Amino acid sequence: MDHESRILILGLAREGESLARYFCARGNDVTVTDVASDSRLRGRLDALSGLPVHLALGDHRPDLVEDAEVLYVSPGVPESNPVYRAAADRGVPIRSMTTLFFDLCPGPIIGITGSSGKTTTTSLIGAILQTAGRDVVVGGNIGRSMLDLLPSIGPGTLVVLELSSFQLGLLHRSPHVAVVTNISPNHLDRHGTMESYIAAKRTIVEYQTENDWAVLNAADSQVRAFAGSTAATVRWFGRGSTIGADARDGVVGLVTADGFAPVMQESDVPLLGRHNLENVLAALAASTIVGAVPEQMRVAIESFHPAPHRLQTVARRDGVLYIDDSIATSPARACVAVEAIDAPVLLIAGGRDKRLPWDDFAHLAARRVRMLFLIGEAADDIERAVNRAAGENDLLEAVVRCRTLDEAVGRAARSARVGEVVLLSPACTSYDMFSDYEERGDAFARAVERLHAA
Repeated sequence: MDHESRILILGLAREGESLARYFCARGNDVTVTDVASDSRLRGRLDALSGLPVHLALGDHRPDLVEDAEVLYVSPGVPESNPVYRAAADRGVPIRSMTTLFFDLCPGPIIGITGSSGKTTTTSLIGAILQTAGRDVVVGGNIGRSMLDLLPSIGPGTLVVLELSSFQLGLLHRSPHVAVVTNISPNHLDRHGTMESYIAAKRTIVEYQTENDWAVLNAADSQVRAFAGSTAATVRWFGRGSTIGADARDGVVGLVTADGFAPVMQESDVPLLGRHNLENVLAALAASTIVGAVPEQMRVAIESFHPAPHRLQTVARRDGVLYIDDSIATSPARACVAVEAIDAPVLLIAGGRDKRLPWDDFAHLAARRVRMLFLIGEAADDIERAVNRAAGENDLLEAVVRCRTLDEAVGRAARSARVGEVVLLSPACTSYDMFSDYEERGDAFARAVERLHAA
């Protein structure tokens, strides 16, 4: 049994469910609380059926902290939550699945964070290491729960984890290899300020030692500054890299003390957009630290398929390409998607705003998007920003308001011309209309499929 036997878990999402199963299996006294009702949590409750879990659902219950020896919080729970505040006020230790995993994991951790590109970079590193024949597991913010990975991890297992700012916030340890893809405004509705958001990201390198490695984006000034916050050896990727990985004259390769070692042609990278080239470079710089060689990298990258909802082609209909980038939950990420496409774009955007600035998105949309179809709660703010940014020589012909995603897909399809792209890259979260970005992306694919059936 763990030293702290009375466990309070705040939030019954994926991590809360996993934590409850883990601690029940070890004989702890487990209480789970969530403001959501039984009906909304039915799937999670079914997974805990038969376990000796005390449930306190449907309301905030700060009084539960009085009997708890430790509070475990899910990543989606803000510090303003009354239970979280009560624990902090009483001096109850506050932890997370990520802090627990870092304490228990016997193998070296390669952690990846950033405002965008985390999942792709994590998956690329995992694919390269698998191709290299290494014992490797991939998880964190993607795939299986971290605690479910533990039985398959030994001292020699390389553990590749995608880590969000929410997961990093409570950490007091850093990975053996820390990769930071980029920093741009995101999750300010939760972190409050850009400084607070960056501070959470910086945790990934702050507790490293001289025996560790930090892999940083040389072209991102915010990420570059992380080099001053780590004791680790720094390796760089992207434009201007010294030791690490770079793309030069159409060739992707490793930068070493002996010069530039080619890995593959840039044109052979099967991922759309300059941002994905940076993700590849980050993966090269990280995987070479743990022993992968150029030929293994090339083979893994050439056969790589991105995770769903990340600039994923879902159909080509009547000469029009339909691309799902539902993962784009910030204006900066939607900008990356638009810039990755050479053809004229009909963009579907909107959803729930995260209190992020719209100016850069608006200027890019005016210049690069032929028609903009807006849905969701943020539609008014986006339209106002685009109207302010509009100029005489812009490409944008119309901003079209739509009540549903289905309506937006239908109207975009009727407006699209041969050779154009209908792109779902919402620049917002999905929670006003969908449970998550995956459900939104699946709905987009179904709407496109119905066009063909019609």
